Amino acid sequence: MLQESGCEIACHTDQHLNLAQSSEDVSRDDIRKCQTRILEELGVNCQTFAYPYGDANACGIREFKLIESMKFLGACTTNNDWISLSAGLDLFAVPRMNVSGSWDSFEKVLFRLSGWSVIAQKRLNRKRSQNTQSIY
Repeated sequence: MLQESGCEIACHTDQHLNLAQSSEDVSRDDIRKCQTRILEELGVNCQTFAYPYGDANACGIREFKLIESMKFLGACTTNNDWISLSAGLDLFAVPRMNVSGSWDSFEKVLFRLSGWSVIAQKRLNRKRSQNTQSIY
């Protein structure tokens, strides 16, 4: 039902491992368990992957290569960033945008999809950083 309405069911991990802190073998086994469980319970053969955890160190080049080697078509990180196809998008390191029905309006989602919210946040962070540096 979800897939018919345009949603994609992606693979994750079975035990919500921090992949960057786990060996490749342990990570691979845990991902396969999740893949098997989704196939058995939902009848869905996942072709994409969603990395667990929300910090910048939760996944990196090693994890991107692991997921690619497992024959997924792409993967979504937890990093909030603007997707730029012209910048050479890595299909195994796609930024994620969370959408919350409880506070996100359609207009807010469109604004965030446009990329302007990330640009504004980066400019704000840069300005804060400059102000902090000038204090010391």
